[in-house]
Amino acid sequence: MKVLKALASTLLSLLLFLCLTVMGVAITINATALNSGFVTAQIDKLDVVALFNEEVLPELQKDEQLAAHPELISSLKSAVTHNAPALKSAVTKAVSDIYEYLLHGGTLNLRSTLKNSILDPRLAISILNDIDFSTVVRDWLLQSLPPEGVVVAGFNINLTPYIDSIIPVIEPYFKEQLSLLIPKLYDFILGASSALDLSIPISPVLDDIASTLKSAFLASPPPSLAGLPRALLSPAFDIFWAQTVSQMPANIDLNSSEIGLGQPAEIGQALDSAQSSLAEARRWVVYYQEGFWALVGLSVLLILFIILVNRNVKTTCRILGGTFMTYGVTEAAGVIISRGLIHNQMASALTGVPPSMQPWLVQLIDSLMNPLLIFAISCAVLGVILFVVSFLYRRTQGKSVPA
Repeated sequence: MKVLKALASTLLSLLLFLCLTVMGVAITINATALNSGFVTAQIDKLDVVALFNEEVLPELQKDEQLAAHPELISSLKSAVTHNAPALKSAVTKAVSDIYEYLLHGGTLNLRSTLKNSILDPRLAISILNDIDFSTVVRDWLLQSLPPEGVVVAGFNINLTPYIDSIIPVIEPYFKEQLSLLIPKLYDFILGASSALDLSIPISPVLDDIASTLKSAFLASPPPSLAGLPRALLSPAFDIFWAQTVSQMPANIDLNSSEIGLGQPAEIGQALDSAQSSLAEARRWVVYYQEGFWALVGLSVLLILFIILVNRNVKTTCRILGGTFMTYGVTEAAGVIISRGLIHNQMASALTGVPPSMQPWLVQLIDSLMNPLLIFAISCAVLGVILFVVSFLYRRTQGKSVPA
């Protein structure tokens, strides 16, 4: 009978050890990959500004058109720095909504989730307002105005020297119009609009341009007209401006191909595919959650079987203590050794990884292992406690025996 009990206890202990091993992995997954708080915390730790400066900024500087506008690139860098917290907050909101669906079910509209977080027009407009478009506007004016001027009554009038005076007028208008176009762009991206015809009208700001140019022109006439009386300068400018406006485009037009976007059908298919993938992931998460609680139930059942087989507090505590302590010590040792080996290999493994991401990846690996380490240490401590209980219980029983 004792042999059968010993065999049964050994088998049950082995099964419990295996359950604890699997449960440790499951608890790690629950605390990391399936924990929105963990994911958002890791996003918050990521240095977005440094990553932008190391990876994106050099690529922008290689672009010939952008390289011609260093002020634009510099302001974009400042805009990313200023709006990095808002960017992280938007990503966090999207992640939280997706995890709420994956873990708790309900409904999820991926388009609405993106529109209320990452693709919130207010975020893009905030970034837009921090960007310096002055040199871009200046280039557009140089292309729009006749480069050699216009001959009026035998005098050549060239307004190129006065361009800088009208940039403060055009740039705010340009940003305002771009802000109005961002919602249209996002509707196109999210499939709410089948076509993207982005147009910035020039006519509403022409009067302000003319007024500002005329004031600068009259305050400091070009050398060719310096001798004319002011009464003739004003009509000369009006004639020049009338001829210039007729040559300027009525609108600045953009389309999806010019800004690097695909066709609406392609974007819609990508979003639908992502939505389907999330629905499939939700089904697997449900299976996983059911399996996890089944594993917990099996572990409890094995513990009850060990208690029933032995029916002795001292023996039961010793067997359970040995199982928990053996698992806890071996698992904790494995985690600590693995962490040390990974750290030793990180230097070579992270070759080519942006410098700002290297410490982030190191702490990410440590954070991924922490739940398993905590669980293992907890099991080891529980095992020690059970051993102590079995020892104290034996001594108590011995003292209670009458002489």
